[in-house]
Amino acid sequence: MANFLRLWIPTWLISGVVVVGLMSAPEAQELPPHQRVVSQYCTSCHNDRLRMAELDLETLIDSPLDDHAETWEKVVRKLRARQMPPAGRPRPDEAAYDAVVASLETALDRVAYAHPDPGRTETFRRLTRTEYRNAIRDLLAVDLDLSDLLPRDESSQGFDNITVT
Repeated sequence: MANFLRLWIPTWLISGVVVVGLMSAPEAQELPPHQRVVSQYCTSCHNDRLRMAELDLETLIDSPLDDHAETWEKVVRKLRARQMPPAGRPRPDEAAYDAVVASLETALDRVAYAHPDPGRTETFRRLTRTEYRNAIRDLLAVDLDLSDLLPRDESSQGFDNITVT
């Protein structure tokens, strides 16, 4: 019985290591839907050789999504509208369209969350009393003096049209 256990335990451990190794091998892992669908339906036209619409998805598919987020956003819009692949070419079914759009949107949302772009962050400048009066006059053709109703103009170093902090 002891000999049987000595042989059985190492065999069981080796089998477990091999199975775990195979499960973690890149070939055993399934590609995300966007990579699978884009490779199958899009790269025949959008590759390095043809570059239809000046787009090479064959190269982009293997690069990190955040390197080309704007391009992938355009791809999402085309897929969501079912504009690509064009009519007459092989097209994925509705479930595949939905899966690839969801996969790309999720990945792009992760990129946007990791690298936020708040856009314009400087404060808005309010109009001075004179600028406000001129704007009303130009837009409505009415000359009103509303200076008593508006906050007084702050000045900084002799200028009244800059943001005072």
